[in-house]
Amino acid sequence: MPDLIRIDPRFCGPPTSANGGYAAGRLAAALGGIVRVRLHAPPPLQTDLSIQVEGECARLLDGTHLIAEAHKDAGTALPWPPQIPDFETAQAAMVDYPGHHRHIFPGCFSCGPARAPDDGLCIFPGAIAEGVVAGTWQPQPSQVNADGEAPPEIIWAAIDCAGYWALAQGQAKPGAMLLGQIRGVVEHRVQRAQRCVIVGWRIGSQGRKHHAGTALIDARGVCIARSEQTWIALNQPD
Repeated sequence: MPDLIRIDPRFCGPPTSANGGYAAGRLAAALGGIVRVRLHAPPPLQTDLSIQVEGECARLLDGTHLIAEAHKDAGTALPWPPQIPDFETAQAAMVDYPGHHRHIFPGCFSCGPARAPDDGLCIFPGAIAEGVVAGTWQPQPSQVNADGEAPPEIIWAAIDCAGYWALAQGQAKPGAMLLGQIRGVVEHRVQRAQRCVIVGWRIGSQGRKHHAGTALIDARGVCIARSEQTWIALNQPD
């Protein structure tokens, strides 16, 4: 029997669909290890969805409509960030987060400035080098389970949007992009109030497809989670 889920509106990216990292994390958790998730359609909110697992593949379905597909994928190593700032440096970078002044989706669960700290993740990546951004995160009580740990889908949400902001760095009016694919892994859990740094960096672009990497690092320098991402620019010619 497939697992049935409903994504609460709290976990939105755009106003009417789920944060891409959160939705990918719900699917990746069914497989474990390094997982590649491709988003075929915006994951709807407040809708009965099913997760179907067959071997090393998992699918997220809205009825018979494919929303996302995940595969275990340990073929190549995930990228490492070009630099890892300390917590204080990353915290200072958030002051210059461009999303404070212009944000297409200000209610985004991961990076939306309209969200309260005990509601959204409030990860606001600012520039620390050319093509590299960083911010901080300390999981709040509403973001952890009964054991005081952030669930995998919350960690996947935490490593989502920094990739976008690395790609948008230096743009006076960052264009709309949606997460098309994310390949990632959660290697350790995060405890309530644990001091963490999120790093995002630009990898390259091919037409409407823009590639980035992200990582979540704890205060000891231990990598908690990493991803490589493909973002699809809207209203941009191929």
